Amino acid sequence: GYAEGEPAQSFASFVEAMGAQDVADLIEAAAAYAMAVEGRARFTRPHIMRTVGTYLDDGGAARSEGLRAFGTLLREGKMRRVAAGRFRLTHRSRFAKLIEERDED
Repeated sequence: GYAEGEPAQSFASFVEAMGAQDVADLIEAAAAYAMAVEGRARFTRPHIMRTVGTYLDDGGAARSEGLRAFGTLLREGKMRRVAAGRFRLTHRSRFAKLIEERDED
């Protein structure tokens, strides 16, 4: 499965398998990875940014782009806030098939 090996390696293999390409794809893929592979019911923005940062290894150059992409995914309804600072993917995400939507409206 994807959970084997070092976190950066397994996220990298997840990204490759999912075909994520731009920063927005990576943010959405990191959210799916947190839920489907790490088993998190919800995730924080810093956790997602760290996951993407380990993959990009660009010294933070993509951080502002990643934060914009995170906001865009929220506005598009692909992620939603479920508690203060906590988020989850929704059925609108391209990765929805990987996660259970137990409490989705």
